[in-house]
Amino acid sequence: MKLNFRPSKIAFLDFETQSEVDLTKGTLRKYAKHPSTKALTCCVKIDGQMFRFGPYLNDEDRQMLASIAEDRVLVAHNAPFDAAIWEYTLKLPEATWFDTLPCARAAGLPGGLDKLSKAIGGRGKDKNGELLIKMLCILKNGKVPAIGPAHQLLLNYNVQDVEELELVYNRVKDFGEPEVMAVDHTMNERGIKLDRPLLEAMYDMYDVNSRAKNSEFTEHTRGVNPRSTKQMTEWLNSRGFAINSCNKHVLNSLIANPHDFHCGDTDNDVVSINVEAMCTAIELRREVVGVGKGKVETAMVALDEDDYIRDLLVIYGAHTGRWTSRRLQVHNLPGRIKYLDMRNVEPTLDAVTAIAAATSNITGSIIPVADCLGSMLRRLVLADNLLVADYAAIEARCLAWMCKCAHMLNSYTDPLAPSLYYDMGRTVFGRDIDKVSDPAEYVVAKALFLGAGYGMSGAKFEAMLSLRESRATVEKFKASGTTAKEAVKAYRELFPEIPQLWRECGEAVKNAVAGISSEAGRCFFHMVGRDLHAVLPSGRPFVYRNARIEMMVPNYCKMYNMPEIPVPTVVFDSVRGLGFLYGSKIVENICQATCRDLLADAIVRCEKAGILPLLHVHDELVCNAPLDRFDEMLSIMTIPPPWADGFPVKVEGYSGKQWSKISDGYVNKVMQTGVLL
Repeated sequence: MKLNFRPSKIAFLDFETQSEVDLTKGTLRKYAKHPSTKALTCCVKIDGQMFRFGPYLNDEDRQMLASIAEDRVLVAHNAPFDAAIWEYTLKLPEATWFDTLPCARAAGLPGGLDKLSKAIGGRGKDKNGELLIKMLCILKNGKVPAIGPAHQLLLNYNVQDVEELELVYNRVKDFGEPEVMAVDHTMNERGIKLDRPLLEAMYDMYDVNSRAKNSEFTEHTRGVNPRSTKQMTEWLNSRGFAINSCNKHVLNSLIANPHDFHCGDTDNDVVSINVEAMCTAIELRREVVGVGKGKVETAMVALDEDDYIRDLLVIYGAHTGRWTSRRLQVHNLPGRIKYLDMRNVEPTLDAVTAIAAATSNITGSIIPVADCLGSMLRRLVLADNLLVADYAAIEARCLAWMCKCAHMLNSYTDPLAPSLYYDMGRTVFGRDIDKVSDPAEYVVAKALFLGAGYGMSGAKFEAMLSLRESRATVEKFKASGTTAKEAVKAYRELFPEIPQLWRECGEAVKNAVAGISSEAGRCFFHMVGRDLHAVLPSGRPFVYRNARIEMMVPNYCKMYNMPEIPVPTVVFDSVRGLGFLYGSKIVENICQATCRDLLADAIVRCEKAGILPLLHVHDELVCNAPLDRFDEMLSIMTIPPPWADGFPVKVEGYSGKQWSKISDGYVNKVMQTGVLL
């Protein structure tokens, strides 16, 4: 499949297919290559004329489609599907395609054709389509429906999809980054080779472990469903623990400080029994409800015959333009567990159970077997040699660059300068702190520094500490004599350029929506029709669809018990509902989007250099290349493109055989702006 995002001659095309394979549970290649899969209908629109093919495309239809593609780019929505049917099902010569799906996402629009069409004023998909697909396209028990009137209705449905496709193309054709989208497609087609024996072993380990622990949990809680947060919360309440949520931060705090939550019987023996029962239940539940088992199951289904998993990355998956992922879902893999190294552990349940017990003894806390298996997930990726590099503190550095804060920029530019977290710690605690000798103080300073940059309030900072950090850390902060509100105020006074940037961006957006184009934070804000465009330093427009000013009550009114008085607020239509824009939120958006653009530039340059990108997760890039290309990769990542002149980039990375959160024993390097440190 070839791509062309700047075509001169086009044809709009859409297939309706028939198969006994469930596409939602397999891979595109398996679906398109399966003997039962047929191109049931196809509609093509060229220069205003609609051509219908089917039911069931014959040799004459195939020849005509091939001739159409000789001098035209085929436009489709989610083109990889249509291209797979074209190449694998119909066995037609490779064609060139324009995919409207990533362009729509880049324009701030929904990805699904029905919602997308309606969002731009179209009719959407034919309402009869779902019924027709169930009748004609999904084969059950090998029974093929006889050709009849329903097939003509399916052709009409197919025609409407093509009409809406043309509308979508004209709306989104100029959005997106052709070079980045092309490399993204290359990476998705290249795929990632997985260790199938390890994958199967992990599946078996997860299965045996979760079934055993699920049985123990059910018996222990007398029938509570471990996957029901409502039932789990109610059970904990019945044991005397006052909580209203089962998110991981609350449960971690509950285990660490159970007496802070206990409000039932005050008899010490009863309290001890309740605490023990609570800890056992939470530990068993962690074995059952972790994300790892689902990832392994999905990966097994998504694995092609050659042991590669493809179509992993979703470009423009997030509103800022950042990628998301599907199938193996690499963007939310479990994080690192201190003292746990699963790189060379034998893939048997006995071995994993033993390492879980050993790590539990070292850390003084319970490390579930499921968490150890989660740490093995990265081992699934196979390559000759991996080059893995991560942008260090990239968003904080971007914020400093955006607001031109000299204090922060000087610190990030000088490799010998002490961490800015120490400045924050000195301000909060009134003395010098050190990461090693003052770990609790360091955690507070880091959390404050990172959160306050995007407008975190004192109330949010206090809540975050109580939910996410240990009791000892919270007590250290309280002992400083500084309140959460005072700490946030101290941050803003230490780096005054940052709240100034919030104000400038807030005003720029309000001006733009009112029709006055404005600049702020190295970005240009202006309206294009009803949409607000924040043109990033890279030149990419970050789109807020249907932006307008409405009277809304600010969220902080309830938080601070203030009068709930509506004020003019910039809102927009996001793919998930109504979005709100204010100064610090805009700064967060443009910083995250700019960091994404920096990574995108590095991905394209690595691909051109033959340092083949396999995948990327947030600010981490993983390539398959020999060790002697490591310095070149780091140089590509740390020397910013012309639009990011002065951006203080620093990258940390390793070269080794396994993708891992632990790089001990591998070749480790740190580079800043092209210079190894």
